[in-house]
Amino acid sequence: MSNETFEILVSELLDDNSVQENINKIIDSDSSDIATLMQLVDLDSEKDLIEANLSKANLYEANLYEANLYEANLSEANLSEANLSKANLSKADLSKADLSEANLSEANLSKADLSKADLSEANLSEANLSGANLSGANLRRANLSEANLSKANLSKANLRRANLSKADILANLLDDILIGEVSFALEGADLDFSGANLSKANLSKANLSGANLSEANLSKADLSGASLIGTGLLKHEATSFSVTFDEKTIWDTSGGGDDDFGTINKIA
Repeated sequence: MSNETFEILVSELLDDNSVQENINKIIDSDSSDIATLMQLVDLDSEKDLIEANLSKANLYEANLYEANLYEANLSEANLSEANLSKANLSKADLSKADLSEANLSEANLSKADLSKADLSEANLSEANLSGANLSGANLRRANLSEANLSKANLSKANLRRANLSKADILANLLDDILIGEVSFALEGADLDFSGANLSKANLSKANLSGANLSEANLSKADLSGASLIGTGLLKHEATSFSVTFDEKTIWDTSGGGDDDFGTINKIA
């Protein structure tokens, strides 16, 4: 793209045309310049990106700090290493998007579709992921410390070496019929938490049956009412993690675990 063409596109981008029309011009021009052009948008003004169609767009290293991308279509977009800190991505479609090493700290991703997205090594600290669809997502080595994952769907997600310290992972899947409402679609058999940092994580009422917890850090995690069948985590070993549990916690007994809840003090 020539400098003259680039300047014309920038001028058009900042005129009074609709945001989507400008986005279409960018996408139709040269994908390699999309990130550069997008960064010229004044995202603090009224030029937000609500419901924008950025499907398959190349936004590598784009600066979208505090951007309003509510209900935007970013499916299959390249957002690797992008800055989306404090961005509003509520209800956005990020399915199959590349968000590897992206900064999503304090971002609002509530009810967003992140199915099969690549979030490896992404920073999601303090992000709001409540109700988000993370099924099949790659969260390997992602930072989810203090993130809100309540009611999120993590089925078949890869959480190897992820940091979930102080994350809210409230789950109710022990018995859909008795509970009456699935508040967090967490199927343990589909989850790989090997080596993950789950210290101080809220895993109360989570169905972790069959989950891979090998080398996971569960220090001071809340396992009240959680099902741990098939995880290899025995009750008598839990004391070394100082976990919180109660009489409804279901421990793995494959190694001859102790069923007497009176032998271990509950951690306050």
